[in-house]
Amino acid sequence: MASVLVVLMFLLTSPFLTVIDRKGIVNLPKASAATSQPGALREDAITVSVTRDGHVFYRDLEVERSELPARIWESIRGGAPIKVYVRADARARAGDVNRAIDEIQRAGIRDLVIVAEKANR
Repeated sequence: MASVLVVLMFLLTSPFLTVIDRKGIVNLPKASAATSQPGALREDAITVSVTRDGHVFYRDLEVERSELPARIWESIRGGAPIKVYVRADARARAGDVNRAIDEIQRAGIRDLVIVAEKANR
C-alpha cells in the first residue's frame, strides 16, 4: 500500500515539478569562447529562457514576451542586478530569440548575456 501511495504521489507531483524547474527544458548551444558567468547562478539572477518551440520563460514561469519588460523592472526594483541572462535552446528559431531580446531591450536593459556551454575541443 505504501509503495502505491509513493507512486501516486510521484505521478501527481511530477507535472508540477516540470512547471517549477523549466531551466532543464533548454538545451544550451555550445561555444568554444564561452566564459564562466557565476552571476547566472545567483538566486536573484534575471533569466529569460526561450525553448525550441518558441515558449518564453521568465525565471521559471512561462510568460508572454510582452510581459518581459514589466517583470524585469519588478525584479530590479526588488534588488536584482541589472543584467539579463538569456538561455536560448540551441534549436530555437532565431526570430523567437530575437523577439525576446527586443522585449528585454525595450525594458532598457543593455547588459545582456547569451548563456552557452563550453564546447569540448
